[in-house]
Amino acid sequence: MPPPEKDFRKGDEYVYRVFFIVPKGTKFKKLVFGGNNARRWAIEGAELK
Repeated sequence: MPPPEKDFRKGDEYVYRVFFIVPKGTKFKKLVFGGNNARRWAIEGAELK
């Protein structure tokens, strides 16, 4: 695997868009995602478009 193109430093801020493909007509109550034992994010269904 090649080395990363950017070194992340403390205080750096970045914006990402994350897309999830779900079946048409799906109704969400809450979407929770995260990685391993890291922080988790939760989005209520009313906030999803």
